[in-house]
Amino acid sequence: MLGGIGSREPLEHGTAGNRRLRMPPSSTGRQAGNPARLAAIPLQGIAEGAIVLRHSGDRVGVQLGEYTSPYLATEQARCQFLQAVRRQCPLPLVHLRNRIFPLYNRWAEDFMANAKARAEWNQSAEAAELHRCGVDAFKRLGLPETAAEAAATGRPVMGVSADDAMFCTFMVFENHAPRLARLLMRWAQRHNLTYQREFQEDSTQPAVYAEGGTETPEFTEVTLHKDYWACEWALFTLWSWKFSSKGAQMMNSDPPEWVHAFEDQSLTSGEPLFRVQPGWDVLSETEPIFRKRVEVALSAYVEGQRRLHEARGFIGSAEKRRLIHFDWLALYQVKRYSWAMIADWDQEQPGETTRAEDVIRKGVNSTANLCGLAVRPGRPGRPKTRK
Repeated sequence: MLGGIGSREPLEHGTAGNRRLRMPPSSTGRQAGNPARLAAIPLQGIAEGAIVLRHSGDRVGVQLGEYTSPYLATEQARCQFLQAVRRQCPLPLVHLRNRIFPLYNRWAEDFMANAKARAEWNQSAEAAELHRCGVDAFKRLGLPETAAEAAATGRPVMGVSADDAMFCTFMVFENHAPRLARLLMRWAQRHNLTYQREFQEDSTQPAVYAEGGTETPEFTEVTLHKDYWACEWALFTLWSWKFSSKGAQMMNSDPPEWVHAFEDQSLTSGEPLFRVQPGWDVLSETEPIFRKRVEVALSAYVEGQRRLHEARGFIGSAEKRRLIHFDWLALYQVKRYSWAMIADWDQEQPGETTRAEDVIRKGVNSTANLCGLAVRPGRPGRPKTRK
């Protein structure tokens, strides 16, 4: 169905005609330096916030530095877009609460009960005897004692506790709850929260002809990729409603609340304090000479930091967008407003000037691109010009 956190290869999804449709790697895990970040932090990551959200008039944005990772820039934009969905057209959240959460809640209870039963059985005498037989079998295959013990032990039981990655990772979740995974993907499709990429060259195979021979150039397989990133946000939200201390309050709010992401704490690179060594010795150095030495050291430090983080794949922080750009996108994408309806809505907002439909359309397209979201197709023809 869907490639998951840390996945690099798309997974088989189905067929359509002569082409295979496969799901791409999940976008949640593509962070510079750590592709499995969210799988390892179900409590302190998305579930409890990662960076500080700052408000300034009608602008909102995280407390950004000079650089950010491509992954983080995209997730910040998605967070703001989903908040706009809650403000302007909360139907996706209502459907998530009323139609999907009851099934998720029942599945989570059953899964945890079964996982605890398996963990308890693993402590029984029967399990110990089975483990000993397994160790002996692996030893007979030539494995050393330590390797045989590890092979016989196998993987730990998943889902015993609420903070297990089982409950926060769509890649793992879909394997254990395929029905719920399909419901989440249909939910995302219904509300236009999927990103359908263009056809891409995926893999190459030698072309085989009727005579049975092969020739070059090679046959290129073409695949259609879809990214269900909204399913991961929905899964984090379901987890938060189920397991967090404020989950019931969030779920029963009017409208329901998304998981509280990017709100509680700052994210830093762990860079140590900048120091100038040696410091100012007032007995051997004048103040102007010391200040000049500090400026030279600071310039060299800043340039070094730029080169280092650019080499690590960080990019310049994107320009902060106005909240209304995300409102436009939510109204067009999810509420299915036309450009004319959005322009009328925009004109009614306090403090806003009249904008042409073409300006709104460009703002929607650029904001959707920032979120990694495919803008739904509109009616053919040129947009009308507002007089």
